[in-house]
Amino acid sequence: MITIVGTGHVFDLRTEIERIISETKPDVICVELDEERYKGLMLKKEGTKIKRSGSFLYNLLARFQERAAKIYNVNAGDEMLFALKTAQERGISIALIDMNAQMVFREMFKIMPFKEKIRLLLSSLTSLFVTRESIEKEINKLQNDYRRFMEEIDKRFPTVKKILIDRRDSFMVTKLERLNQDHNSILAFVGDGHVPGIEKRLRLRNIEVRVIRLGEIIKDEANTARFSVVYDTNDGPVA
Repeated sequence: MITIVGTGHVFDLRTEIERIISETKPDVICVELDEERYKGLMLKKEGTKIKRSGSFLYNLLARFQERAAKIYNVNAGDEMLFALKTAQERGISIALIDMNAQMVFREMFKIMPFKEKIRLLLSSLTSLFVTRESIEKEINKLQNDYRRFMEEIDKRFPTVKKILIDRRDSFMVTKLERLNQDHNSILAFVGDGHVPGIEKRLRLRNIEVRVIRLGEIIKDEANTARFSVVYDTNDGPVA
């Protein structure tokens, strides 16, 4: 059994994450991070200043997540680190299942048409002025009509959807499928925008899946919630 939990990267969901881990009792906990981003988050947590690498747009998207996280008084990526910390404290195996973010973005920008780059740049600049209300509006759109939401992204940013969402969904599913061969219970924390794609691909491979969406966590947390849509970046853009 693989349990997929949808999170957002800018909210405090520690209480619910701990509850889900306690109830699920997994053999392994997976998170939507790669090795570089994990190390970057750990250094940041320890107060080490990290020199940003990557393209201007990559860093702009990272700043958006940082700003959105500050609205909720957390640091972007805290929920992933908390899940890993809880796993380590309980002696549960961990797995980083995402693609290397820098490589993904390099490839995406390399093949992205110029007009799409301009649209993405303008959208990213606008997102620097994000408000709590706008974040919650996007969450509701994602939760209430995922298909339409993804169609909108595909229409405006087809390369983003293909590389940042679809390709990473497939990559993470391959990692989860391999882990499923050796473990009876797997718990994976991923950005909520990835949940439907991952669930669909796992079911097509006849793998038993349980899904917990971000909206359910928010409801239980009695908290207003969180964003995990097009950009899932922890020390850079991520989804």
